[in-house]
Amino acid sequence: MIHDNFTRHAYCGAPKGIQMRVAKLCTLSCLILAASCSSQPSNVYDVPVDVAFERLISRDLHDFRIARQCGILIHFKKQALTNQRVKWSVTSSGKQVASFTVLLTPYSDDQTQIDIEIPQAPDGGEIYDGTKFYPRPALHQPLRDGVEELVSARLEQREFDVMRIPPSEENRVCRIQRGALESGHNFKVDDYERNDDVADDWGSQ
Repeated sequence: MIHDNFTRHAYCGAPKGIQMRVAKLCTLSCLILAASCSSQPSNVYDVPVDVAFERLISRDLHDFRIARQCGILIHFKKQALTNQRVKWSVTSSGKQVASFTVLLTPYSDDQTQIDIEIPQAPDGGEIYDGTKFYPRPALHQPLRDGVEELVSARLEQREFDVMRIPPSEENRVCRIQRGALESGHNFKVDDYERNDDVADDWGSQ
């Protein structure tokens, strides 16, 4: 306390020029510190790869399904392809309707970089990217943002928070059919009349 008071009094009693230089040095130090903290990419987490892998595969996706499914009943199948690659397939009535893969790469000894792979849609872009229309949607869009929140929640050991995911205008059909599901009526992925010959062949990619 004596040292703190002495330092404070010494600063206050110093010439204004010195005070200004000290203030500028403090500001510069804060800026350097902030820059060093923000230099880490947003997809890098402060856990080793083996820990990140265990956190990802140790829990099911029940919370994600409850928060993100639409009007058709969906199921998740997990495949730990390697200890640095995990894939989830999404099925409904025995048909694959979506999938996503999480890649884990060592960023340092105690950090892991996460990359997410989403299949390409036949008409370009990713499936469920926030711009796609599906007569029987399986998941809220955008899928990538939902998966990013899922991964962050698992690696940070917190609850999945749907409020962190930006909304999409293409979720209107999803919301309507989800309301029917919550009322006791579920749709099937193929219970509508197709009026074209467009095949849903993205799942083979």
